[in-house]
Amino acid sequence: ADGASLSAKEQLGKFLFFAPSLSVPEGQSCAACHGPEGGFTGPDEELNKGGAVYEGAVKGRFGNRKPPASSYAGDSPILYFDRKEKVWVGGMFWDGRATGKRIKDPLAEQAQGPFLNPLEQNIPDIKTVCIKVKNSSYADLFEKVWGKSSLDCGKNASATYDRIAKSIAAYERSKEVNPFSSKFDLWLRKRVNLSNEEKDGLKL
Repeated sequence: ADGASLSAKEQLGKFLFFAPSLSVPEGQSCAACHGPEGGFTGPDEELNKGGAVYEGAVKGRFGNRKPPASSYAGDSPILYFDRKEKVWVGGMFWDGRATGKRIKDPLAEQAQGPFLNPLEQNIPDIKTVCIKVKNSSYADLFEKVWGKSSLDCGKNASATYDRIAKSIAAYERSKEVNPFSSKFDLWLRKRVNLSNEEKDGLKL
């Protein structure tokens, strides 16, 4: 949303989300497949009408799934089985790729996938992601948010990688990505009225 103020962690996540340096070769950011102009999903209308898979950092390599929307995804709980309803609930994908169990956040777990996927951002390993962040213009902000020595790219690179993902998830949960500005949202706040046809739709 225009003018939405971001916390330091959300701002860090925004830098990471839009960083074209976080791919091999460089040039492919998270936003390439989760574009704000398309509701933080695939931004190309023609591609979305077809197979809806997007080309990754390496020319000729295409992702194996349609980019899901990053907006409004942050309320999904850690994957669990609802015994009463007899249905699986939560996580980020139908195939259970990002359950959220490992780092207690499905949205952050989802953010880790594209960096290392050879069909997407094509970074060879966690250490390389970490080094790229350490060499960035927002490295100081990272340590301000997560503490001194939080950008460890050695034996604690895995913990650093979790912090990177949690920062991106913080941005994806921000008001900038989730403005809740639809007519229905405004109606819930008693700022607009629904037409008779819309009221019928609500009843249905």
